[in-house]
Amino acid sequence: MKNQRALQWIKQGLKGQGKKIAFVIAATVVNASVTVLYALLVKDIVNEATAADGSIQKIGVLAAIIAGAVVLQCVLALLSGLIRENLRARAEIQLRKRAFDAVLGGDYAEISAYHSGDIQNRIFSDSAIVADGAARILPNLVGAASTLAFSAVTLFILQPIYTAILLGACVAAFFLAISFRKIIKRLHKQTREADGKSREFMQESVENLLAVQVFEAQGNFSKKAEKLLDKFYAAAARQNRFTIFSMDSVWMAFRIFYVAALIFGLFEIFYGRTDYGTLTAMLQLVSHIQTPVINLSGVAPRYFMMIASAERLMELEKKRAKNYGGEPAAAFYEKLEALVFDDVTFHYGRESVLEHVDLRVKKGDFAVIKGESGIGKSTLLKLLLGVYKPVEGAVYLQTQAGRESAVSGLFAYVPQGNMLFSGTVRENLCFINENADEEQLRRALESACAEYVYALPEGLETPIGENGFGLSEGQVQRLAIARALLADAPVLLLDEATSALDADTERALLENLRALGNKTVILITHKQAAESLADAVITIKNKEVHIDERKS
Repeated sequence: MKNQRALQWIKQGLKGQGKKIAFVIAATVVNASVTVLYALLVKDIVNEATAADGSIQKIGVLAAIIAGAVVLQCVLALLSGLIRENLRARAEIQLRKRAFDAVLGGDYAEISAYHSGDIQNRIFSDSAIVADGAARILPNLVGAASTLAFSAVTLFILQPIYTAILLGACVAAFFLAISFRKIIKRLHKQTREADGKSREFMQESVENLLAVQVFEAQGNFSKKAEKLLDKFYAAAARQNRFTIFSMDSVWMAFRIFYVAALIFGLFEIFYGRTDYGTLTAMLQLVSHIQTPVINLSGVAPRYFMMIASAERLMELEKKRAKNYGGEPAAAFYEKLEALVFDDVTFHYGRESVLEHVDLRVKKGDFAVIKGESGIGKSTLLKLLLGVYKPVEGAVYLQTQAGRESAVSGLFAYVPQGNMLFSGTVRENLCFINENADEEQLRRALESACAEYVYALPEGLETPIGENGFGLSEGQVQRLAIARALLADAPVLLLDEATSALDADTERALLENLRALGNKTVILITHKQAAESLADAVITIKNKEVHIDERKS
């Protein structure tokens, strides 16, 4: 049943590729029939050449037909190979996009439980494995089955007893390969997980390269990477050994049957019960049966690896977040009265962070959250955003008509780290609001005290690196705040978003935010500057929240 769900999921991911798959399958079936025809033509041409009354004209006709069959096989192989590769590449792109969309639309808390390196491993490696399997398994299966069927029928006509024994061995080999499915899936998942661990460590090492170099820890990090890569190598080697053993054992069995067919045919010729052409055809047909059975035994590992990778991708889609939708944020904000925490308790795993929190932030307030590091300030914002769910109690939006759980577009959020991407300044500012004009950009930059942008070498078109590389931390923070303002959301949440600013710049920026009007601002800070502007100061201590209303 689980495999069926994975297959259905893969089928959905191949929408629009049906004609390509059908062509590859049809070409494979035609190629299989031509393969058997080729063996029979060789039989006839050998017998004609060795016969006392052989005809050179007939040999010429048969040779021409054989040449035509070979050309047809080459053309079909070329076309089907090109189409199959196009199918594989297109499927991989679709699967990557589907997995990426699942992450973007996933429940934040559940997706965050995965390491970013593991997510990348699933998006890239598992998508490639599923795409390769989808492009090859069905055509290979149909082609192998067709070649096996055509060859077996023809061989049975020539030598029924030998064929019956050979087919019995083929069936046994196929079911033996099927019996390995659990082992193959387990080994494949272990390999992918080991690969993911090594990628995760290397990714984190590169992201924290400065710390590694400052503390001269290159040797320690290199040793740990080597250990993780050794584990990946060991897992991959186990998987490869098992796959090679399962396939080579089938190949060795067929070599024995091939030699047996040769000896059997020679005795038949010796006793005058067959001819050289029939022996030649028998050997070719045994090879034609051998190849599809080996292919079928190889299909089984590839199939179960594809299923295992599909299941890993399906896990991401199970984490989809709720789509709130609803009325436009601006219209909803007109009815909003307050942001409310009602007896909220929240845990990270078994660790309690907040307990029985009652909090009410009025619409239009400029509220400051303070407390020790790690006390739960960022958690409070994430509960408000809805990306975390309380263990007890409720977080809701109080309106004139009652309660609402969430509304799309109500919040703009500047997290710790600020989330700038590689690209130009304009691209970073406009990725939320692509239609922002020059005047909107100017106003947002002025409000965020980020006019420095216009003094950069290329202004708004100045390229910046990953995580804002090329800008100071204070410049990055102001740019992130300007981007949040461009979202034009009525509630602005800032998590340590002014920590790198000097006192004068911070004061000017906060006064600008305070003066925006008709916005609710909630700011996490360790500094005192914001408190003098605050309507409310929220203090978190001992897992409890206290609010000090400064202004009415």
